[in-house]
Amino acid sequence: MNPSSSAMFKELLDKSQVGDLEADAKLFLYLYDDLRDLARHMLRGERPGHSVQATALVHEAYLRLASAKTLDPKDRKHFLALAGRVMRRLLVDRIRRKRTLKRGVEVSIDEHRDADISTHATSESILDIDRALEKLEALSARTARIVEWRYIIGFSIEEIADILEVSERTVRRDLTMAKGFISDAIRPRLMQ
Repeated sequence: MNPSSSAMFKELLDKSQVGDLEADAKLFLYLYDDLRDLARHMLRGERPGHSVQATALVHEAYLRLASAKTLDPKDRKHFLALAGRVMRRLLVDRIRRKRTLKRGVEVSIDEHRDADISTHATSESILDIDRALEKLEALSARTARIVEWRYIIGFSIEEIADILEVSERTVRRDLTMAKGFISDAIRPRLMQ
């Protein structure tokens, strides 16, 4: 993104956060394609006809982000990282609601694939991964964000390093540590 695009993004975001509806609409249009690509990435592996569509996920996530008055992303990529986190929370909440409605019956409607963390996750394993990420976040918020941004959102190591202002080596080291932690955290559940 060139400096003028970065300034335009920040200006639209600032105006949007103080209630400027025109700026809010422009910001949404400015980010829409990126948000939709992000939602599609997060929904990859869903079976055809699954209950949530990329467009609905984008709109719901954007509404939550637009209403957050303390949001202070440094740039577009950082905003997308925050959007990805909101989308993940929305998907996890959806799984939990469906499981509650089904009274504990395992449902495959929310299948999801993340090749680097699991080859084919069911709604239960998505919840396991979410719990593992929460535990990891208690130990290292940065490492949890790196895992989320790399494997769930799909950012490159270079993009993550840029957002966090750390070296690519640091990102790789944190990912290596996190893979072991997450694997250890979900392994006992898988062996039951």
